[in-house]
Amino acid sequence: MKIIRIGRSRSNDIVISDPTVSSMHCQIIRDDNGRFRIIDTNSTNGTYINGIRRQGDVVLQENDIVRIGNSTIPWREYFNSNSTFKSPQPTVPHQYPEPIDDPEEEGANGVGITGFVIAIISIFLFWIPYFGPILPFVSLILSIIGVTRPKKGLAIAGLIISIIILIISLIVSIIGSTLSLMV
Repeated sequence: MKIIRIGRSRSNDIVISDPTVSSMHCQIIRDDNGRFRIIDTNSTNGTYINGIRRQGDVVLQENDIVRIGNSTIPWREYFNSNSTFKSPQPTVPHQYPEPIDDPEEEGANGVGITGFVIAIISIFLFWIPYFGPILPFVSLILSIIGVTRPKKGLAIAGLIISIIILIISLIVSIIGSTLSLMV
């Protein structure tokens, strides 16, 4: 087993003169089976593997890119028997894109858009007996579902229109019932 300690302090095997690197930033271990692991030692700015901040004991793969502070470290070279340790020089800080947790987050809110479109259609058809009152209810349900998803602007518009059409439908029904009782 071979352990290489990396950090800003001179007591490390690899010393990196980078203010964003902690005194004892991390260590890389090659175990007896030839596997490589990296352990972040509670560094301030973290250890990044392929652009993702990792903590604890992480197994490294052959092509993993390890970055600490502003420095990408050539970790595989540290374990070559003919190699002397060379500390990497800090580079320009790299901005990694924010991870996308939800694939739907990038696309449109289809349920919200559908609720909005049905709400618009119900404006023109709410007066039709039996068919008209169903559309605002369908729009209301779809818009409520759409509001719980990203990109909810049209879902909110559909929700408001649906509620207005339902209120108008209720008023028209009450007026119609009252007029029919008077006749």
